[in-house]
Amino acid sequence: MNEAWVGLRSIHRNVNTVYKRKPDPFAVINDDDDDFQKNKFTQKESKAPTFIKPVKKRRILDRDENNDNQVKLLLDSVKETEDKNKREEVKERCPYCEEILDPVTKLLRKYLNKIKRKDQEYMKKQIAKQESENAMSSFSKPLNLMIEKRHISNTDKHEFCKLHRLELVLKPLAKRCGYPESIDFDAIGKRIENYKSQLDDIIAGRIQSKFKNTVMEAYDEFGAVKARSAISVLGRVENCLPGYYGSRGSVAISDALTKLYLQTGLLTKEITKPQLPLEYIQQILVPEVGLRLIREDLLAKSTKEKSKQSSILDFARRKVPSNLTETAEKVMTESREYGIAMFPLTEEDTVTLDSDDD
Repeated sequence: MNEAWVGLRSIHRNVNTVYKRKPDPFAVINDDDDDFQKNKFTQKESKAPTFIKPVKKRRILDRDENNDNQVKLLLDSVKETEDKNKREEVKERCPYCEEILDPVTKLLRKYLNKIKRKDQEYMKKQIAKQESENAMSSFSKPLNLMIEKRHISNTDKHEFCKLHRLELVLKPLAKRCGYPESIDFDAIGKRIENYKSQLDDIIAGRIQSKFKNTVMEAYDEFGAVKARSAISVLGRVENCLPGYYGSRGSVAISDALTKLYLQTGLLTKEITKPQLPLEYIQQILVPEVGLRLIREDLLAKSTKEKSKQSSILDFARRKVPSNLTETAEKVMTESREYGIAMFPLTEEDTVTLDSDDD
C-alpha cells in the first residue's frame, strides 16, 4: 500500500509540472505593460463640461477715452458705404448697348432727355389708343394689352453709341494726346499752296510716296478691274484719311486739290495712269497733304509759336527734326477714329469735281 501511495504521489508531481494555470487577466505581466493593462479594463472617466464665462461687451455709449474715436470710425464707414451705393445707383447706361455713361456730359444729357421725351410721347399715344379701343370694345372688362416699345432704327442706335464713345473715350484720349478740338477748314486751301512744289515732285516721281507705292502694288497684284472694286477702294480710302482732320478735312483737301490740279489741267490721265486723276487725288495726294498738315501742327506745337499763321509762312525755312515725319505718320494713323467721330462729313460739305471723261 505504501508503494501504491508513492506511485500516486509521483504521478501527481508529474501532472503539476505539466499543467499551467491560466494567467489572471488583471495580473501585470511586466513593468512596461503596466499602464496598458490597467487602462484596458478601466472605464474612462467622463470629463466634466467646462463653461466659458462670457465677456461683457462694452457698449458704445460708455464714456471712455476711446469712445469718440469708435463712434467717428463707425459713422465714417456707414457714410462711405451709403455714398458708394448712391454712386452706383446714379450711373446711367446707354439705352441701346448698356454701357455705363460716366460722366454724363451736357451733350449726352441733351440726347438722353430727347430719347426719354420721345419714349414718353410714344407711350402716351399708345395708352390713349388702347383706352379708345377699350371704349369701343363689346367686352365688359377692358383689355390690358401689352404696349410695345418704340421702334428705333439701327442707324439711330449706332449714332448715339458713336456719340457716347466720342464723349467718354475719344475726347479724353484726344486731350491727353494733344489732338485739336476745332480746326479752321477754310484755311486748308491756303496751307496746301505751301506744299505745291512738294506735291509736284511726288507727281513727277522725284519724291517717293508710301501711299503711291501701296496703290501701285494693288494694281500690279490684282489688275486694274479688281483694284478699282468697291472693297479694295474702301480699304485704301480708310487708310488715306488725314488723321484727326477727319472726313470733313478729307473733303476740304480734295476740294483744294481739285481746284489746284484738275481745273487747271495739270493732272491728266497720262500722268496718273493706271489710275484716274480723281482716284489719284483721293488715294495719294490727300493723305500726303494730311501728313504734311499734321507735321506742320506738330512743329508749331513743339516750337510754341503764338501765331499759327506765322508758323505756316515760316515752315519752309525751319529746320525740321529728323523724326518729325515718323511721328506725324503715327499720329495720323492713331487719330483717324477721333477725326471721323469729331469732324464727320456734313451736308454743307460739298465738293465740285470735274468729270474724268474730259
